[in-house]
Amino acid sequence: GRDIEFESTATKPQGHWYFKEEPTEERVNGQRYLIRTGYYNCDTYDQHRQAENLHEVQKKLYGSIKYHEDRIAKEQAEIRMNKAFLAMLEEHLAEFSDPVAVADNWIFYDHKNELVFNWQNGYGRKQVNENDFETAKKYLGPYCDDNAITITLKK
Repeated sequence: GRDIEFESTATKPQGHWYFKEEPTEERVNGQRYLIRTGYYNCDTYDQHRQAENLHEVQKKLYGSIKYHEDRIAKEQAEIRMNKAFLAMLEEHLAEFSDPVAVADNWIFYDHKNELVFNWQNGYGRKQVNENDFETAKKYLGPYCDDNAITITLKK
């Protein structure tokens, strides 16, 4: 036979505070209050569980709302940036030597609040030259200043 002794996890101390710590007056009074107010009654248990479940669901829903509101704000910022570009190009097209490059080779980093020209090198994209960059900066300036957006030209 085998002389191995098994220890039951049901009787083994688990290391929880209620195994290690002495009950304090505050904890005892807290438990007495819960008993006195009927917290542990079978009738109210389901109500408490339901309230806890509702709280968890509410937290999840609030998180989802915040996530989607942030996404909408990001999309709206992108739309406003596109509209600013459209207005600038429609009103000042003749001032750009290569308006296609200005319209095509930029990106808006919303997490840094930065508008970057020449963000993509190669892939058939034309590069925005210094003069067109300065012109775009001049006309986009008021929009970008209102929204604290920095405008840079990637070399």
